[in-house]
Amino acid sequence: MPTLRQLEQALIKADAAGDDAAARQIAAEIKRVRAQGAKPKAPPSRARAIGEGIVSGFENVSNTIAGIAGDIADKFDVTPAQAVGWAAENLSGYSPAEAKRIAKNLSGLPGFGDIVRAGGAARQERFAETRAARPNAFLAGRIAGEVAGTAPIISAAGAGLASQGALLARGGGQLAARGVTGGRAVQQVGRTTQMAGRAVQTGGMGVRAPSRTAVAGKAPIAATRKGRIGLRVGGGAAAGTAAAILTDQELTDAALGGAIIPVVGTIARRGAGFVYDTLRGRLGEVRAAEVMRNLISSNPTAITDALRDAPVDARTNTAEFLASQGLLTPELAAATRIATASAEGAPLEQIARARAAGQNEMRTALRGGATGTEAMQNIGAMRQQVAEATDPMREEALRLADVGRTQIIPAEQQAAGLRTAAADEVDRARRFLLASDEEMTRLGQMDDLGDPLDMAAINRQRGIVGGLEERGGQAAQRSLGLGAAARSAEEVAANLRAQGLQPLDVGTVVGDLRRKAAEAEFVNPPRFRLLNEFANNLERRAATQGGVIDATGLYELRKNMAGTVADLLGPMDPSALRRRTAELVGDTKPLIDDAIEAAGGANWRQYLNTFAAGMQNVERQQFARVLEKLPEARFEKIMRGDDEDYVAKFFDDPGRYDINVELFGSQLPTAQRLAGELRAQRSVAATGQEALSPSQKLGFRAGAQSRVEEALTPGLTGFARGVLNVTGRLPGVSGGGVAAEQTAREISQQVAQNAMRRLVPGLASPQAASNLLAVRSANNRMAEFVNSLAPSVRAALGQALVQGQMGAVQPVPAAPALPEVDLPGADMPFSNINYDEFGNYIGPRR
Repeated sequence: MPTLRQLEQALIKADAAGDDAAARQIAAEIKRVRAQGAKPKAPPSRARAIGEGIVSGFENVSNTIAGIAGDIADKFDVTPAQAVGWAAENLSGYSPAEAKRIAKNLSGLPGFGDIVRAGGAARQERFAETRAARPNAFLAGRIAGEVAGTAPIISAAGAGLASQGALLARGGGQLAARGVTGGRAVQQVGRTTQMAGRAVQTGGMGVRAPSRTAVAGKAPIAATRKGRIGLRVGGGAAAGTAAAILTDQELTDAALGGAIIPVVGTIARRGAGFVYDTLRGRLGEVRAAEVMRNLISSNPTAITDALRDAPVDARTNTAEFLASQGLLTPELAAATRIATASAEGAPLEQIARARAAGQNEMRTALRGGATGTEAMQNIGAMRQQVAEATDPMREEALRLADVGRTQIIPAEQQAAGLRTAAADEVDRARRFLLASDEEMTRLGQMDDLGDPLDMAAINRQRGIVGGLEERGGQAAQRSLGLGAAARSAEEVAANLRAQGLQPLDVGTVVGDLRRKAAEAEFVNPPRFRLLNEFANNLERRAATQGGVIDATGLYELRKNMAGTVADLLGPMDPSALRRRTAELVGDTKPLIDDAIEAAGGANWRQYLNTFAAGMQNVERQQFARVLEKLPEARFEKIMRGDDEDYVAKFFDDPGRYDINVELFGSQLPTAQRLAGELRAQRSVAATGQEALSPSQKLGFRAGAQSRVEEALTPGLTGFARGVLNVTGRLPGVSGGGVAAEQTAREISQQVAQNAMRRLVPGLASPQAASNLLAVRSANNRMAEFVNSLAPSVRAALGQALVQGQMGAVQPVPAAPALPEVDLPGADMPFSNINYDEFGNYIGPRR
């Protein structure tokens, strides 16, 4: 038997001679000899065993694929080097020239294929030792590696099959739309292929019952339970067979395991979920959640979002809230009616009472008082408040407008009188002084005539002269005083005019009215009469005030135009009276208001605007009071904006028709909310029936009622009924089949009652409905978890179960013993040989 030294030298010679087979045998013998003389190695760790198992699983898949590729290469006479060159060009992006160079270099490498095979054999030997030391850990890792290696391939294959089926279904649908014979058959084949591809993609584990959304969208579904079981079996079998092919396993066992596992897993999941929900006391809640989802199944996404965002203080039940959002379904409306009449309807009744109390509060706010009498009193108080706020403004404006009549004109008239009196006094003083001069001349003549002096006469003449001078001086003084008084009165009048005050001049108003009257004389005689008569009234009023109309009188004429129309035109229809009054108001009021402002009533229009705004609020409050008393249907119609004629008629103004303008302050949102609640209540009672005839409404309501009652019918799951059926047939258990059936009925009734108790709060509150929709059965939770996984992950789970149940991988037979060899060149240095860290020969060192 050669020594270790001889074996090492022989290995060098074999490698130099290019004898790879002998080199491998010698390397294995060297390893065996070394192992005999070495200390026993510690077993690999569990983590290393799992890791090597994973590598082994991956290698098993790759070897199988490589074997298939090798068979193809042998058939088409392709060498490994050429295959690598093709991959370099077509898969790695190398240029054709680079790919040819790589293939040439590999083909020139001695023993390229043998080197690859030698490395694989060495790994298999190491894997065999690890498997022997850690069989369970290595097997788990190998299964994981095989699953990880095969799952993407199988999932991609299933996805490709589904894609082709979808294309075929689309093409068949287009052919059917064109009336081509066989188009529907092609479409059905395509849909079946699409469903089969999806089943293969997930190993049969992704097949589930169709949702209402899928049915409504006409998606490819398996509508029957038998069809779904067939898809699970077929998809699982196909995935299992593909995994067996890729891992070189027994095909029959893999197909059978793949077919059984999805079905058994579905049954186990349903049973485990039911047991969990039962033990946790969740059956009623789960059943109620299922019913709620069915009630909103026609528009689940929008309804779920609306319920989630519902305000916390919503005083409506779920149906009424959804009706206010335009999302109410007939089934939910019918369920609300049924639940309200049931023994568990207390939460709905409580919501109804709270809503009624809230509506009464809103009606009181609209009415303006707790009672009709109080509302009228409050309206009277509003009028009084307007009067108290605006009367001083009106009186001040009219006082200023009347200053011209009461102060300016009198001052100017006084000044004129004083000027006249002063002039008279000046004339009198002139005459007295002139007479004094004449008498003074006569007195002088009495001295110059030479007559004997008559002192008595002279003194008397002197007295006459002095008296005349005195009277003239007094008249002059009086004229000065009168002139000063006249100037003072003129200054007062001038100052008032400088402030923008002047006498009310209705001359312009009368002139404009008579001009308009002349225009209407032959076209509109009633208007002609009205305008002329009102102009006469203005002139008559001015005549009573000395030719200048007083502001108060002008205001009274302005205010009582309706009386003027009625007195002049006589009895007439109220609407005609209002129309004629409106015409007169439109013609005269602006002229009067301009005249008042021109006379100095600068704040007159401010008063008018303030008064109009205050009385408009009073009028609107009166409107709200009347509106609240209307029947609910009429009230809701007006608030919806569909009865604008009613609004315009109330205010007697075609321009005031918008309900959103005529309700002021907090009344508008209050009325809108009340109308919304009334509309929601009516919608719950008549959802979907608006365009139906009376007989159709009866049928529609009965149909919705029937669907909801069917959803609320007592019942257990198929799994629960099966358990009770089986236990009823066991000897001495449950009292036989009759007792089991009775037990099922009792339990079903209890489940239905619990479901109704859990459902009613969801019908009574949008927030509770949102919370209820989030409840899922344990079955659904597990199904959602599985369905949330990627198709490749679901396929991996199924394949792991399939490959796990097929047993451990058979061990690789040990290599035969090597013969003793004695090759020349044993004295060559051993340092030119390359080994890996485990002592495996990997080739010469270059």
